[in-house]
Amino acid sequence: MTEHFFLSSFTWFLLSFFLIVPFFEWTLHSQVMHAKPFGIFRYAHRAHEIVHHGTFRANSTYHLQDVADKATIPMAWWNAPVLILIGEIPFVLLSWFYGWENGIWAGSLLAYSLYYVAYEYMHWCMHLPKAKRRLIERWWIFKKLNGHHLLHHFRMRKNYNVVVPIADLCLGTLLLRAPVIFKQPTGESVPNVQPITGQELVTTGQIRCAKKNIWWTEKLVTWLMEHHPVPWLMRKIRKFLSFA
Repeated sequence: MTEHFFLSSFTWFLLSFFLIVPFFEWTLHSQVMHAKPFGIFRYAHRAHEIVHHGTFRANSTYHLQDVADKATIPMAWWNAPVLILIGEIPFVLLSWFYGWENGIWAGSLLAYSLYYVAYEYMHWCMHLPKAKRRLIERWWIFKKLNGHHLLHHFRMRKNYNVVVPIADLCLGTLLLRAPVIFKQPTGESVPNVQPITGQELVTTGQIRCAKKNIWWTEKLVTWLMEHHPVPWLMRKIRKFLSFA
C-alpha cells in the first residue's frame, strides 16, 4: 500500500460518493423501482412502489403507524451486496485496465458501501422518527433531505435521490415544494414543503408575503432546472429509447 494508492482511493471515493453513486441510485429508483414492471424487476417494483409507497404516503402515514409495517422501510438484506457489486463492475474494469494500484476499485467500493448505509439509515429515520430525536435528526441537512423525500412520496416521479440529490437536479426531477397544498406530516425534523403563494401568511403573529420569502437557493435551483440542457437532453434520449 503506497501513498499514491490512498490518495487515489480517497479521490475516487469523493468522486463516486457525490457524483457517480447518486446517478446509480437515480437510475435504480426511477427505472427499476418505479418503472413499468417486467421480468426479474417485478419484485423491486412491487416491494417499493406497491408495498412501501402504499404503506407510507405523504400524509400522517409518512411516519410508521403500525409496528407490523416496520419491515417494509428498509430493502431486503441481500440488496446491499447485489447492488454494490453491480455498481462496482465499471470500476473493476477501470482498475483492470489502468492498474489495481490506482485505488479506483477501493475508493468506489467504499463509496457505494457508505452510500448504501447512509441511504438505509436516513430512510429509516425519516419514516420512523424518535420522540427524543436521534443526533442525525437534529441536523439541518437531514431536515432538508427529509422534506426532499417527503415530496417523493407526494409525487413518485420526482426526487428519486435520498442522500445526495445531484442527479435529481441534473436530470430534471427535482421538486423543491409541492405544487398544490396537501395535508403533510408534521414533526421537528419535517420541514414545511407547502407551495409558496402570493397570499399573505400569518406566522408567529406577524403578517408577511410568502412571495418575498423565496430563498435565493430556490431561485437558483429553479433557474438551473429551467435553463440548463440536461433535462431536455434526457427527455430526447428517453423518447428515443421509448422509455417515456
